[in-house]
Amino acid sequence: MASSFTQKMARVQEHTAKLGTNLQLVSFSVDPAYDTPERLAEYGTKYKADFTRWNFLTGDYATLKDTIVQGFKISMGREPGAPEDDLLSIFHGTHFVLVDGTGEIRGYYDSADPEATQKLETDAFRITREEG
Repeated sequence: MASSFTQKMARVQEHTAKLGTNLQLVSFSVDPAYDTPERLAEYGTKYKADFTRWNFLTGDYATLKDTIVQGFKISMGREPGAPEDDLLSIFHGTHFVLVDGTGEIRGYYDSADPEATQKLETDAFRITREEG
C-alpha cells in the first residue's frame, strides 16, 4: 500500500469522524504474500486507524484482483513476468471508491486531487443522511 494514499485515507477518517461507524473505510492490500493480517494491523496503527471504522483487508491474490478490477473497476496487477516477491512490480489505482449501504458504487475520487477528496467527504455525509 502506498503510504501517501494511506495518509490521505487517514485524513478522510479524521474529517468524517462524526459519522462514526455509519461510514466504513476499507483498504485492500494488493500484496497478500507480504501483507499478513499482523503487518496490516501494525500498518493501520502507524496511521492511527480507528479499527471500528477502518479495515485493512487481504486474501487470495486472484480473489483480491477480481474484487478490485471486476468489482470496483480499478486497475491492479503485477508487471508481466515479475516474481511474486518483487514489490516494485505491483501497480494499482489511486482512486477512492464510495459504496453505499446497498453495495452500489456512488463515486470515484482521485486521491491526488484535494478537491476530489473533499467531494468524497461531502458525498459520504450526504449518503449517510440519505440512508440514516
